[in-house]
Amino acid sequence: MKNLMFLISLFLMISFACQKENVLSDFELNGPGFEEIDNNISKSLKPIKMVPLKGEIIEIGTGEPVSCFGIPYSAHYLDIGGHVTHLGNVEGGYGNLTNCRMEVRDEVPTIIVDVDGQLAAANGDALFYEGELTVIFVDQVPVVTNVNSITGGIGRWEHASGYFENFFQPQEDGTLLISILGEVSSPGSLQDH
Repeated sequence: MKNLMFLISLFLMISFACQKENVLSDFELNGPGFEEIDNNISKSLKPIKMVPLKGEIIEIGTGEPVSCFGIPYSAHYLDIGGHVTHLGNVEGGYGNLTNCRMEVRDEVPTIIVDVDGQLAAANGDALFYEGELTVIFVDQVPVVTNVNSITGGIGRWEHASGYFENFFQPQEDGTLLISILGEVSSPGSLQDH
């Protein structure tokens, strides 16, 4: 008799476990709060649209130059003007260069400097970024690359993402003309996140 009861209990447990009934009642699916949860899930699943980020800014180094493996550079730069698409007129910001080191990348000795900063718009909005500036020598000529990741911002750029590369042109007055090329999340698509 015990064996029979055990088999009946086992059979009932298995049959209940295999049933595919929805465990949420109609009230839970259509009750208060469900629509809000559904809308929040839908918003978080919307793709973030990326738009081109390009333009030119002028930067000026501040403070005494430091040396990185014999190459002098400023460790701190101030953005003094320019224009970048989707950000607008640049009227502030900064760039910090830290942690100069030498590594071998792809079998090539490479000087690496960490970069962080922000591009500030005239209206107070700003994009934050971080990246690396690298220098390799090709036929004894330094080749500089600076790729940055966008890590957020202020104002309509609060949850921004993307990247950009800087291309440097030293000017006779000691400033740097920097061309920016990349992409950034559209402020319109960020409003839903």
